[in-house]
Amino acid sequence: MINEKIYFRFLELSNLIEQSCTLPILEPIEKKILELIAVANFKNERLSVKDMMIKSEISAKSTMHKNIHLLVKKRWIYLEDTEDARRKQLQITAEGMRHFAKLGRVMQKLHK
Repeated sequence: MINEKIYFRFLELSNLIEQSCTLPILEPIEKKILELIAVANFKNERLSVKDMMIKSEISAKSTMHKNIHLLVKKRWIYLEDTEDARRKQLQITAEGMRHFAKLGRVMQKLHK
C-alpha cells in the first residue's frame, strides 16, 4: 500500500505542476525525448540520434526524427558533432536546463 501511495502522490504532483506552471507546452513525444536527453546528459552518458531512433517504444523513426528537429528548432536541444561526421550526439541547451530548473522549483513549492 505504501508504494501505491508514493506513486499516486507523484501523479498528483505531476498534475499540479502542469496546471500551475507557465512553461511552454510540449507534445508528449517531445517531452519524452527531452527527458531522455536530459537524463543522459545528467548521467554524463552519450546519446546519439541513432540511439534515439532505436527507442521504437517512443514513436516511429520518422516521427522521432521530426520531433528531434523540432526540439532543435525550439532551441531545447542541439546536435553535437563527433569524430564520425555521420553520428551526432544529442545535448540539452541552457534553455532546456532552465526548463527543468523551473519544474524543480514548482515541485519544491508544491511538496511543502
